[in-house]
Amino acid sequence: MQRRRPLCHHVHEEPVRDGWGTPAQTNEFQLRLDEMDKRLHDILDVMIALSEKFDRWEAEPSRDPAVRS
Repeated sequence: MQRRRPLCHHVHEEPVRDGWGTPAQTNEFQLRLDEMDKRLHDILDVMIALSEKFDRWEAEPSRDPAVRS
């Protein structure tokens, strides 16, 4: 499977330089962002699959005589 680029890649590429967080807090923040990124990808995969399924469903002719036009 191809490795996806994180949705929040700009956060991954730039270290925290504001001096407000300790390294442990920064690491916890990064772990939370990684988990959110994984969940977003999962949601996108489901949405794409549903969209493709609806496209196929709409493309096939209706089998119900009452729905045919």
